[in-house]
Amino acid sequence: MKKILAVFQNDLKNITRELMLIYIMFIPIIFAILIRYGVPILREEFLEKFDLVNYYPLITGYFILLVPVLIGIVAGFLVLDERDEGIVQVLILTPLSKKGYLIYRIFMPMLISLFYILILTPVLGLVEVSIRSLIILGLLSMLESPITALFLTAFAGNKVEGLAFSKGLGLLMLLPLLRFSKSKWTILLILIPFYWPVQGFLVIGEQGFYLSILAGFLVHLLFLFILVKKFKARLI
Repeated sequence: MKKILAVFQNDLKNITRELMLIYIMFIPIIFAILIRYGVPILREEFLEKFDLVNYYPLITGYFILLVPVLIGIVAGFLVLDERDEGIVQVLILTPLSKKGYLIYRIFMPMLISLFYILILTPVLGLVEVSIRSLIILGLLSMLESPITALFLTAFAGNKVEGLAFSKGLGLLMLLPLLRFSKSKWTILLILIPFYWPVQGFLVIGEQGFYLSILAGFLVHLLFLFILVKKFKARLI
């Protein structure tokens, strides 16, 4: 436990000395405030053309997706820093061990993401969601954070490449919008982790909600399994 606390304290120190990471950590809070006060204003502005309230569930679903992806980017950058500085090799030789380090890197961003989601989603004030449904969606969506972190660590050679991959992930986050397309190829969206948090939120209260959550968990766990193997091969 002391070793985990020491790594966590080191993470905080590394975050506070990089302005970009501080900014990313605050983006969910900034977005929550902007959405809460900005979206109703936009609705009034465009009400004669279309009613933005019809898109409130989509906006909220995307917020629940965005939060863990941002936390995952921060976690991925921290690992890239530690790898470049040779800190990882030192840590795995301590009592924390290789397994302990990997578990920490998977679960810490998940817990932070879940905390953000549970606290900030009600701040949006767009859609009423029961605590139970929000927790279930949070448990699914938080898996995006280790997937994002492991992806960056597995495929990026340094922070510059990590930043490029992060921008690529931003484009991939737009794929759930294809859900509204009439193309037969939209069925392929079920293979993409980003699809499921948004899909899950859009079907809250419907018969297919729990089926969507289950399918989402299976897809996320599959990606996690693949990325953990790649992570181990690249990092250690």
